Amino acid sequence: MSEKTGIITFKGNPMTLLGADLKVGDAAPDFAVVDNGLAPVTLSSYAGKVRIISAVPSLDTPVCDTETRRFNQEAASLPGNAVVLTVSLDLPFAQKRWCGAAGIDRVVTLSDYREQRCCSAVTIPCHQAGYGRIIMIENGEVTMSIKGSFFLEREKAVLVVIDVQEKLCVAMDDVVLKQLVKNIGILLESAAELDIPVLVTEQYVKGLGATLPELKEKAAAASSYEKMAFSSCGSAEFVEALSATGRTQVIITGMETHVCVLQTVIELREAGFDVHVVKDAVMSRSKQNWRTAVHAMTLAGAIPTCTESVLFQLLKVAGTDEFKKLSKLVR
Repeated sequence: MSEKTGIITFKGNPMTLLGADLKVGDAAPDFAVVDNGLAPVTLSSYAGKVRIISAVPSLDTPVCDTETRRFNQEAASLPGNAVVLTVSLDLPFAQKRWCGAAGIDRVVTLSDYREQRCCSAVTIPCHQAGYGRIIMIENGEVTMSIKGSFFLEREKAVLVVIDVQEKLCVAMDDVVLKQLVKNIGILLESAAELDIPVLVTEQYVKGLGATLPELKEKAAAASSYEKMAFSSCGSAEFVEALSATGRTQVIITGMETHVCVLQTVIELREAGFDVHVVKDAVMSRSKQNWRTAVHAMTLAGAIPTCTESVLFQLLKVAGTDEFKKLSKLVR
């Protein structure tokens, strides 16, 4: 089994990953496990359903306990053709005991104690920390992985700046606005250095003015799209330009969070995009509106993030010329 190092750390310590990573579009690996009554179960046992598989070391550990309880809570809102399977190395009777104590009634717990092959098949095992992975399987293929959704890749990403316009900015808190402009500027400079496409929208330019000059200068090569709809997806030109990039990860910045940003994010999620909302690069006039909208976007499946997280996910490693240049922006 191949080993990979230098990809992740845990509490500052390097971790060694084993085996090949699963990618969206891969054929779903089959496996054989047992249920709480020792009956055999395979991937095909749930044929025809969307299978969300969470593989964990043990349900009795704090993180795995919390994760499975949350899955049980969220499973109530899933469609009828979806099933959540949590596979662990616990003995079946121990799983049954834990489920009874925790009130787990929507997640199916399965044991890999015999072969210990399912966890290896659907996760990336780690020498130091066991297993941990969540994937979604539909029609026999991997359709979602946690890393694929949460981890930005420069080849897949596009940066969107929504309505940071002169007359709209007048109504914003000066301190928050200053930080927002700084953070969007960092992301624009990073996008230019890393060859990431940038799309800019402007709401009713005649009434709200153009994009702030300091951002327009840094986005000189970006295309700008005027709109009347609050959602950027209400602009056919924007939708066409976004589609033309071929990118699937959308980094969202701009204003106002509870109006144009929120509506754009919901429509992008509906269209199947992985959306990363940069919390310190979106704003509303009201902090409460900002907070409510961020929560709503998270419930819609958007990834809440921050400027530095975006930057360092895109850079991946230290020591490169890109790192030396761009890391100075956040010092």
